[in-house]
Amino acid sequence: MKIFEELEEKEDQLILAFLTTILTKNNIKSICDYGCGDGRILKLLKDKYPNTIKYTGIDFWSSEFSNKEMPESEDQINFIDNGSPNIGKFLETNCFDIVFSSYALHHFRFPIKELKRMESLISPNGFLVLFDIYRDYTDEKIVADNVFFCHSQMMMAMRGSYHRIPYTKDEISDLLLALDMKFTEQRILKLKLTDKELEQYADAVPVWMKEVAEKALIEDESKNVHPDIMNVFKSSREFTAELMKKHGSTPNNLLVTAARK
Repeated sequence: MKIFEELEEKEDQLILAFLTTILTKNNIKSICDYGCGDGRILKLLKDKYPNTIKYTGIDFWSSEFSNKEMPESEDQINFIDNGSPNIGKFLETNCFDIVFSSYALHHFRFPIKELKRMESLISPNGFLVLFDIYRDYTDEKIVADNVFFCHSQMMMAMRGSYHRIPYTKDEISDLLLALDMKFTEQRILKLKLTDKELEQYADAVPVWMKEVAEKALIEDESKNVHPDIMNVFKSSREFTAELMKKHGSTPNNLLVTAARK
């Protein structure tokens, strides 16, 4: 849906703007996107800073839960599979001036282990930057969105998979206590949306949610998921849909957390 693509572009620009503040103030020669997905952010950075920086993307494309393939490496950008037999040697022999992740933290099943890995990849005086969805679970106005995240986590868990609801500011700060790094900054990056964009988003979310639910239902039926579990999913989806119809849905802002080695 077009509105989701437009929001993704706005989110990308917020990420690029924050990374640019680090790039312009420091002599950055190498960047690693840990959990890079299709490598979109790295490609945008390369377009903005050509011929000056080495880029590396790491993700778990070999995971049985991944539905994407590893992008082809290209000039200045090298992609590494976290499930590759060579990943251990790569982690031991490479380091970067900036290691960042976007929308990856809440996907980590063992977050401290992954953060420690990221820390090991950072050069002396280098930066760790975490971008993730910002949630304020105390805000009653976004109750429908919070219930949606809870429903998503429950469905993944009951399928034997994993997906955490996004961390709060304090929870991310607490995770960073496990690292030997200096906490430098944490703030909310707000999307600037027009009233029309907000209306388009509100209209698109229920349609998208219905498509996701129907796809999950077909998958569960093909795997002979227990009928009682499927009933739990159905009732939860219906409840979430009712809340969204009543309270609406709001696009996520970004929470950025930075630390220095």
